[in-house]
Amino acid sequence: MAEKVKRTKTKYTGVYFNENTKKYDIKFNYKEYNPLAQKNDYKSKWKYNLMTLSEARTELAKLQSGGIVLDNKEITLKGIYEAWEREAIASAYSVVTIRNTQQQLNMISQYIPLDTKLKNITEETYNYLISSCRQKGYSEETLHNVNACFRKLIRLAYRRNYIKYNPLDKMKNKTFKVRIPIDEFSPHLIIKDEFKLIDKYFTENSFVRLKVDRYKKYRLLFNFLYFSGARIGETLALQIKDFEMVGYKNNVITPDLENISNQMFQVTINKVLLSTDNKNIRYDTKNHKNRVIPLPNRFFELYLDYIHHLHCAGIKVNNEDRIFDFGQGNALSMLKKVIKETGIRNHAIHDFRHTFISNIMSLGLSMAEVEQFSGDTQRTIFARYSHSTENSKQNLINAQNILIP
Repeated sequence: MAEKVKRTKTKYTGVYFNENTKKYDIKFNYKEYNPLAQKNDYKSKWKYNLMTLSEARTELAKLQSGGIVLDNKEITLKGIYEAWEREAIASAYSVVTIRNTQQQLNMISQYIPLDTKLKNITEETYNYLISSCRQKGYSEETLHNVNACFRKLIRLAYRRNYIKYNPLDKMKNKTFKVRIPIDEFSPHLIIKDEFKLIDKYFTENSFVRLKVDRYKKYRLLFNFLYFSGARIGETLALQIKDFEMVGYKNNVITPDLENISNQMFQVTINKVLLSTDNKNIRYDTKNHKNRVIPLPNRFFELYLDYIHHLHCAGIKVNNEDRIFDFGQGNALSMLKKVIKETGIRNHAIHDFRHTFISNIMSLGLSMAEVEQFSGDTQRTIFARYSHSTENSKQNLINAQNILIP
């Protein structure tokens, strides 16, 4: 019969003196999230036969601080994100990419705690994450981004041998990928009639606060998104000085209207609004591509009308002022309100960018020009923005007729 182990507590929690071996044993208590039961399981790990009290304390401290990997499957979601972030910085990923991945991880953490070990992630865990996001009402594009973030972290862990296999590759159901529904003309594109209704809503309604009609500002915002294809973070970071009438750079606010007929109104995109407090501006863009985008006369007229409105309201306008002094949440809430009031299809703010890039592609701009004005790589443009348009079928028929001998 095996001799019963007798241990005596020391003054250090988790460190015991083994009366049988006359050596020290340590007990490491930890919790592990069970995604199926949706609660923590409390566990412990022993380490035996340490020669001195000092050695025992050192070994316990290493376990408590994570200095020792218990086995190659102990890495957590938080741990693999930190590894990805280090790799992203070393590879010179853009600040926007790192920020977006961090935000997506925060969304994931609402349903799967960051201390969840990758070895415990199963098909049921994955399905719980995606179904919870759907029930929360996230858009299909947001679901796509959450899905991509979750998978790239697990792939990194597998590539680095932190886990012995990719748990999502072992799923019995091979149709796990988030599917983004696309109708004949793609729900990402805002057709002209829909944009007319959006614009009309702001011309027929108003909301005056401190003598300023906020709807004029929102009208300018959505027109800018539609005619520039800029990302929302880039748009909200814009300052008055970023807009210029070529030849009147030093007097953008009140240009000489009698001499602008042959001039070009344009905007410089070279920064992005990062934080939710509407103050943190980063002077860099995604893909590190700053650009200058010409704008149509229609937008220029709206711009002047808004600046004139501010002057009439007694608002002093400086070149350093941001033209859109609100955050992404405000813009999205306003878009949802307009969609509800006008009855158009549901759209995300990013759909304005999809529409702009798809439109200029269909109008015959070269890929180099599309890349220049969109700030995206040609690979991304082909993958994300090559949508069908309402005239696609007719364009094909016209091309086919040309080929008839």
